[in-house]
Amino acid sequence: MVDKKVSPADFSVVVNGVSASLDGAREAGRYEGTKFCIENFGSSRIEWKVGPDTEPQQLQISDDKLTFAGTCQRP
Repeated sequence: MVDKKVSPADFSVVVNGVSASLDGAREAGRYEGTKFCIENFGSSRIEWKVGPDTEPQQLQISDDKLTFAGTCQRP
């Protein structure tokens, strides 16, 4: 998931079951990203490349999976 040699803070999150609820999938992705950054970098600040606030037409959805990508911000 994260190659700390390349960039210690870049990550991606894949959420399954997008067809059940896009809003739910967005919030699940936000939660997982926030949890990951807190656990690994001690901060909940995220600069999303593709994230929960991205316009729907720009989201990466494939095979009923939503993929977010972002960078954890240091505290």
